[in-house]
Amino acid sequence: MSNPRRHQGYAIGWICPLPVEQTIALLMLDETHDRLPQQPADQNIYTLGSIGDHNIVIAGLHQPGNSPAATVVTQMRNTFPNIHYVLLVGIGGGVPVRTESDWVRLGDVVVCKPIGEYPGVVQYDTGKAEVGQFKRIGALPPPPVVLLQAAQDMEVKRSLLKTQDDPIAKCLQRIPSDIPALKKYLYPGFATDRLYHNDYIHKQPGVPCDECKCDLSRLRRREDPKNTNPKYIRVH
Repeated sequence: MSNPRRHQGYAIGWICPLPVEQTIALLMLDETHDRLPQQPADQNIYTLGSIGDHNIVIAGLHQPGNSPAATVVTQMRNTFPNIHYVLLVGIGGGVPVRTESDWVRLGDVVVCKPIGEYPGVVQYDTGKAEVGQFKRIGALPPPPVVLLQAAQDMEVKRSLLKTQDDPIAKCLQRIPSDIPALKKYLYPGFATDRLYHNDYIHKQPGVPCDECKCDLSRLRRREDPKNTNPKYIRVH
């Protein structure tokens, strides 16, 4: 623990909807700071720390959803008045689509950015079903330009680096391999990334395909990844 900072010294908020996401967020901190007093109405539990020169406030959600997330952010900004950016970082469901970086596969990183009519984050939970299609009627504002510029800068510089120098790979090395509870965060390998046809239902949710005897003939055929190095993390 370092010496306490002032509330005004924190400019970035990091929201984690699930405990599994918050666990990894804490491991990504270069340094952890002492807790600071909170406003009486602030019911959040914070972890304070820094990554590089940036002081960060990490908070979880007691339940998923837009409304709880908005409440957490509002209370966070009341306690830390200089929060400029709030990032929502978490795991996602299956995204069986191809991008400029290859197919989106298990363990990949997806960064939202505006493309065409899409602002970056698409709200499919606010859409409606129509005959033969699903119509999207909701959208979130695009990310700030400075963050989009930073993401592009990292993308360009990362393409020039060797795998051993990749900053994302170095972040994953922070996950201790000798703690049993953290082994589930390690990359499981390409063989476990199985995508079935849309009309096939997994026999037992949460149980590996091999154990519940899923019909492997119903797997969708996909091209092998362009980069099969397990230490290389694809970013889309």
